[in-house]
Amino acid sequence: MNKKALHFSLRLAVYLLFATAFIYIIMNHGHDIQNALSKIEYKWLLVLVPLQFAMIAISGFAFKILSLPFQFKLKWQDWMGLSFIANFINQLLPYRPGFAFRYLYLKQNYNMPLNTYLWIMAAYLAITCFIAACFCLLGWLFGKLYIIDGRQILCILILCGGLLLFGYFLKKSSHVQTTSRFDALFTALKKMMHEPGTLSISSISFIISYLIITLLFYSIFISLHHPIAFTHCMFLTGIITVASIVPITAANIGVNESLMGVLTQLLYQDFSLGFSATLIYRMSQWVPAFIFGTLFSFYLVGNIFPWRTKHMQDITKP
Repeated sequence: MNKKALHFSLRLAVYLLFATAFIYIIMNHGHDIQNALSKIEYKWLLVLVPLQFAMIAISGFAFKILSLPFQFKLKWQDWMGLSFIANFINQLLPYRPGFAFRYLYLKQNYNMPLNTYLWIMAAYLAITCFIAACFCLLGWLFGKLYIIDGRQILCILILCGGLLLFGYFLKKSSHVQTTSRFDALFTALKKMMHEPGTLSISSISFIISYLIITLLFYSIFISLHHPIAFTHCMFLTGIITVASIVPITAANIGVNESLMGVLTQLLYQDFSLGFSATLIYRMSQWVPAFIFGTLFSFYLVGNIFPWRTKHMQDITKP
């Protein structure tokens, strides 16, 4: 069996596995999930959608800041537009194809080398993991979530790590031409150490972004008439963020919902609560992602399907 056939078979097996798990969840918790969703007051979308807009925009600002040490000053319409477009594409396709499109645009409009882009993204993901872990730890400590003992936390982190590694090897087997991930990471971190201002500002941007995500979940649980402590939401935000770094399905659909359901089952003995909350979170993100992703797609590349650029072969093999 050649590599393409093996990769296709592996993808198919993964999708079938998650489809089976999703059907099992719906069969066993569908009624509870429906009851939870029926309680929501959809006027809360007027709060959730602007927060999602701010979160996506701030993520783009963090990328802009991390580009400065490499002598790339992105215009506001580019860093913001690319953030919305990448989010828009990632909602539709698995393995973060927005990553590829962002590079293609920067290469064509800023002449950014691939290695430089990988260094920036390596720093971006490293800071993301670190701050997510801090949120998880702070939420667990200050939220007094001792109902989840050290062994259970270890199991959760192993699960998240397994998902990350599994997604990484799936992505690697798709023949994306990149340099060594570890070389990119160490080069990026070394560069950041000489730019403490950049590191500080980007970290603050990520912290604000994660506080917004925490506030989103906090508001969602209130809208479901099951308010929980803000510190508990910090813990949940940290876990979900780590699990979402390398999505296995498009936008990790089904994975994040199931993981959050397991967490609320451990904390509150209610699987449907976490599943429903994550589903509402996703719905509220679709609105700004699709609207502004589409608008910026037309504005920046003149095409509603920006990933169909003819230069995609620059970083992916056919």
